[in-house]
Amino acid sequence: MRLAIISFLCVIGINQFANSNESSVPTDDDIVEMSLDEIASLNLLGSNTLQTHIHRKGEFMIRYMYMFMSMDSIYSGSKTVSEDKALDQFMVTPLSMDSTKHMVMPMYGITNRLSVMMMMPYYQKSMNHKTRMGVEFETKSKGLGDIEVIFDYAASGINVSNDDKNVSLDPIRLIVSGGWSHPTGSIDKRGDTPAGSDLLLPYPMQLGSGTFDLLIGATLLYDLEKWNLSAEFLGSLPLGRNKEGYSVGNHIELVLDGDYQLNDSSSLSGMLKFSKFGDYDGVDNRLDPNSMPTVATKRPDLRSGERLDIGLRYNYLFSLSKSNIEEIRLYGEFTKPIYQFLDSYNLGMSWMIHLGGSYTF
Repeated sequence: MRLAIISFLCVIGINQFANSNESSVPTDDDIVEMSLDEIASLNLLGSNTLQTHIHRKGEFMIRYMYMFMSMDSIYSGSKTVSEDKALDQFMVTPLSMDSTKHMVMPMYGITNRLSVMMMMPYYQKSMNHKTRMGVEFETKSKGLGDIEVIFDYAASGINVSNDDKNVSLDPIRLIVSGGWSHPTGSIDKRGDTPAGSDLLLPYPMQLGSGTFDLLIGATLLYDLEKWNLSAEFLGSLPLGRNKEGYSVGNHIELVLDGDYQLNDSSSLSGMLKFSKFGDYDGVDNRLDPNSMPTVATKRPDLRSGERLDIGLRYNYLFSLSKSNIEEIRLYGEFTKPIYQFLDSYNLGMSWMIHLGGSYTF
């Protein structure tokens, strides 16, 4: 499956590059003074729908994203360890985990500087385990995750006239973001294990945080003739503990993205992302913390880590009107970690794909 998807994306990208004609790309001076409709007609793929961005006033976008992540190596620090080594420390060790996410994201332009977005995820998770006795078993969970609401504001680089008809765009723009997540994802998922039936599943198999979380971010955009560069910071901080007496760790991301316009309809992007996530605060008493945990995934003090990912993405644009205000964007992305450091005897990410599209009108 992975090779098929990579091959598909590469073939499309090579085909578009080979058949592309040299197109006229507007310079910074060309777009200093334009109406909103003129700006919309430029087909600038640097307005990357995967990164933080602003919509025109009254513009609506609906996006769908599919994500699949594979985890099949046990880590202690930055090194992989064998299942036998993990079983020396715990009665049970995870062997692999697959996580699928379907997400719907509507977004609306409140003003020409302020947009609002909602993110509604649905998860399907499965984790394979092995006991010291050699028994292998699988646990599963699925359902709605935490719903997020985020406001994006153009702090600089977008200047709008009093009548909202003319816009001045700077090559460098700054967008700041803020919002929150609602605890709609379950923290009560249960399953059958060799220890018994209908038992509470460990932390990674739950679908939400159980708390309202503060979401913050800032994105710096830099437009060149054929390149669109961005640097993005994102953070998630839980607000207190949930009903079971714990909160998930803080999570931050730093993303560098370079998008190259192949032609008027397609672009190829490279991405470098650093993620850092902390240990949980408190403990879920239903996991019997007073006894020795049978598996590392039950330990709230073994949840932290960091990871550096590299990714390749292909974007394609279909314009449905002459002004390009109505458009469809499709994309596919493959991501693989080049470094990760995890608390002992937890699963690390092997690879991940994103597929999706958006409709703007």
